[in-house]
Amino acid sequence: MVPAVCEEIFFRGFLFSACRTSYSKWTTIFLTAFLFGLFHVLATADMMYVRFFPSFALGILIGLMRWHSGSLFPGMFFHVVHNGLLITVSSFPDEIAEYVDWAGEYREHLPLPLIIVSLIIALIAATWFIREQAKSRSGT
Repeated sequence: MVPAVCEEIFFRGFLFSACRTSYSKWTTIFLTAFLFGLFHVLATADMMYVRFFPSFALGILIGLMRWHSGSLFPGMFFHVVHNGLLITVSSFPDEIAEYVDWAGEYREHLPLPLIIVSLIIALIAATWFIREQAKSRSGT
């Protein structure tokens, strides 16, 4: 929980706010997401490049949440839940393998089908969140 909160304070707090004053919406979101992804590669002892794209995608999603909500808290909550799910899944690989055939094959990182399904769910949730924010701002 603490790493997610600290990362959000830095990437979507300080860095996002600094970029927002000089760059457009998409440049701000993509730049902070790129740096977020790069951080997750460089923060590992063995430079796990496979972490870049999932982290970059997560950074885009949370960046959109930050831009449209104007707050760190929705993205911070999402990041904490995301990390909690990753820890849960990685802590119980044998138990998960009993229910899902492909889980036993992947010990280094999450399987691609799970990542794709998770991204689709996250994008649907983000779309819903953004639409709800737009509705509340317009008063409808």
